[in-house]
Amino acid sequence: MLLGSVLPVAGTAADNAALALAVLQRGREASNAADPKEPWLFDLATTVYRIYRRSGRVEDRAEAMRLIAAYYALMPTTGAQAGIFSLANQDDTKYSYATPALIFEAEGGDQRFRPHVQAIAAAHARIEPVAYSPSQGFWTERRIAYAIGETLAWHLMSGDTQSLVRARTWGDQVLAMSVADGVPWHTVRQHQEGDDADLITSPWMGAILADKMHALHRVTRDNRYLDWIARYALYIARYGVRDGAVLPGGGWSGYMLPAYLVGDRALPTTGGWASGVYGRGWSDNGGWDDGEHAQDIAGLMARGVFAAKRLGRPASEQAELLAAHAGLRRTADYVFSYRTNATSPARKFQWWFGSTQESGWLLAQ
Repeated sequence: MLLGSVLPVAGTAADNAALALAVLQRGREASNAADPKEPWLFDLATTVYRIYRRSGRVEDRAEAMRLIAAYYALMPTTGAQAGIFSLANQDDTKYSYATPALIFEAEGGDQRFRPHVQAIAAAHARIEPVAYSPSQGFWTERRIAYAIGETLAWHLMSGDTQSLVRARTWGDQVLAMSVADGVPWHTVRQHQEGDDADLITSPWMGAILADKMHALHRVTRDNRYLDWIARYALYIARYGVRDGAVLPGGGWSGYMLPAYLVGDRALPTTGGWASGVYGRGWSDNGGWDDGEHAQDIAGLMARGVFAAKRLGRPASEQAELLAAHAGLRRTADYVFSYRTNATSPARKFQWWFGSTQESGWLLAQ
């Protein structure tokens, strides 16, 4: 099954499991009547299972299994919506996850969700272009990340070689977009953050993509995917993270804040997206919005440290990544001390803990 290829290795290291358990709210899949699909975004079931892999608590495993079954009950296998979450729009693949079924099958040998996963893999293949074009209508790090990771999960379940080829094709698309400096530059318009052709990347979506590129490396042993992680993380550490002292209004001095989007122009000396200019900066709402992404981008830095070590990249780069990780983790701890009582919207739980469960292990290698 190669479950360890797409999930953190099992072990006794707690990493962020204790903190995640303090935040976790049971039964959240029905907690948002206004938008019932929202709590499932960023793969709720897999996030809870990842916590189990670190906590070792049988109740966390049971919760993950319950969520997996509840998730696939909402996943059509036939018709126009096949492979697309029934609560989402017909072309919205960011809710289409195969990894929970891989977990379910690996845990007990039950193959009941294979038709769902086959439909999900087909949906990603149908919707996500194999080659990037600046003129295509939509592209985000998040969507191609799930195309890679969930297609890879289907390959691991079924042995389907074409799925591995397709996952590698998407991984190679990211590499081709990132030749210059490790960043998959795409336009503001394609990211649906405005209507211009300025080039940007989303660090928090890049953290999700790094998780899936790491899974691709684990399966293929192709070091190009590991190299991309190291280069991308280093770019974000250098140009996408800043001391909050420069933000208007104060209160964030000494805390490292990640930019919501990073552009290919100079970092402004003040925060925000004033006058709609997309350079490198923070969200309009200041430190809290961007501070809430400190946890997941710290996870990106941990993955970058691991990749840099494995590839023998310069010690100075490793030190930069370690420093960025430490600064972002300090910010995350500050944010969690204020924001853990009401996780709203519920999807925050997944982006905080979905790809960060092995951070301690990655840093220790």
